[in-house]
Amino acid sequence: MSGASRDARWSHRRRRSSGESVRHAVTLCRRRMAARSTPMDPSRKTLAGDTAAAAAAAVSPARVFLEGSMGVLLAAMRRRQSVTAWRTLSPLLRRLLWDHRASLLAPLIAQKAGSKDAPEPEPFPPTPAAPPGEKPYPFLEKASTCLLRVASSPLPELRAEAVTCLRALLESALNAAGAVTVLRPMLTYALCAALYAPLGAAARRGALAAELSSLRRPVRGSAVSDGWESAAGATVQALESASARLRELAYFQANPDVEAVVEMECAVAAALSWAPAAHCKALRSLSKRLEDGQHWVEAAEAAATAAG
Repeated sequence: MSGASRDARWSHRRRRSSGESVRHAVTLCRRRMAARSTPMDPSRKTLAGDTAAAAAAAVSPARVFLEGSMGVLLAAMRRRQSVTAWRTLSPLLRRLLWDHRASLLAPLIAQKAGSKDAPEPEPFPPTPAAPPGEKPYPFLEKASTCLLRVASSPLPELRAEAVTCLRALLESALNAAGAVTVLRPMLTYALCAALYAPLGAAARRGALAAELSSLRRPVRGSAVSDGWESAAGATVQALESASARLRELAYFQANPDVEAVVEMECAVAAALSWAPAAHCKALRSLSKRLEDGQHWVEAAEAAATAAG
């Protein structure tokens, strides 16, 4: 092939390729213009607006400040603190639980409502907040465990501060969700998390018995004192029942008869079956106990049930 004919052929190919590119660009431009001129479905527009509003709220300065405050407060609660420190933390926590009750309890309120208009459930595991922040509902779960752990402390002053915060949580739920019972599964798990690790002296002495009993009684002058005993009774009773069973198990685990201890822990797991997270925690503990006793098949079954 001569050089002139080769150049002519390549020139023709470049022109054809260039023409196709131009036609493709024009087609894309027309499609975009048509899409812009086509009116959007109102439902899609609303959904897009809601998504944009939610995204904007998630990164708003107020939201970032709230999540950061919760993260700092939770970090302080997780550390061993003096009575003076808890007397400083307690008012801050009570104020946060009341002022932000709707945000903290949003998943529970939506679950109780059970309507089609309820917001989408929180993703699991939840999207972490920017350090050192904490998302509202995960903060509530972790703070509840910390409060119940402090409420089982040997020091009466610490127990008193923790109980006032737990009462504020129950009052917030009654106001925001219309019922304290929405907290039962979460608080039952928090109680297990507080006493199960380790299942020792606090569980054996029934550390939470008096504190839970005090939550049944209304506080004079409180905005929710009317009907408080009936509103909080079922939730407190569930916590008292779980605490009593863990106390029995704590006494029983010193028994050299492994099978008897396993039977007791099976009974605890069955009693907590209505609270999924607490039920799984009991099953994981049971699996570990069976594994320590070299009951491999039973340990695997308990672990599989917890995972399922």
